[in-house]
Amino acid sequence: MDTGVVPEKKSRVSSERRKEKSRDAARYRRGKESEVFYELAQELPLPHSVTSNLDKASIMRLAISYLRMRKLLSTGQYPLGSEEEEYGSVQIRGT
Repeated sequence: MDTGVVPEKKSRVSSERRKEKSRDAARYRRGKESEVFYELAQELPLPHSVTSNLDKASIMRLAISYLRMRKLLSTGQYPLGSEEEEYGSVQIRGT
């Protein structure tokens, strides 16, 4: 007579396998994410000695600042008001 109840041992093994697969998938995603951040850091106009020691948040901040600066310089239009307010950590200094 089948009661429809899964034996405790079988469900525990299945649960452990599912957890292991989930951990492996998360580890793989983190590895791919790290590769992408490394590639992004290498594209920044900074020496390798600097980019090799940056954390992910710093890489993102620098990349965003770099893109904003390129956009600003390519348009030739400088913002009115505070540069820090509009462009975050990017500061423009006259030469």
